[in-house]
Amino acid sequence: MKRKTRKVTRSLPVEAEPLETKPAAAYQRYTKASQDELVADLARGIKDLPVWKDYVRRFGLKAARNILRRGLVLNEITDGNSEN
Repeated sequence: MKRKTRKVTRSLPVEAEPLETKPAAAYQRYTKASQDELVADLARGIKDLPVWKDYVRRFGLKAARNILRRGLVLNEITDGNSEN
């Protein structure tokens, strides 16, 4: 036996004021010191990952951190190849 179901429609509350449109967040440039701190914290957090260990083995710690910094700045992590 089939039950009859009733669709319940709910009306959305009418807002008295229009929604405010917030401007996009301003782009904030990081200082070199804050970049260094961010890279050091990130490197500490990923020190046990195989990809980080591979970067350190292939390029050395200083170069691996520079790759990480460049990746953060460019929002793109590369493997050091200029062909990528």
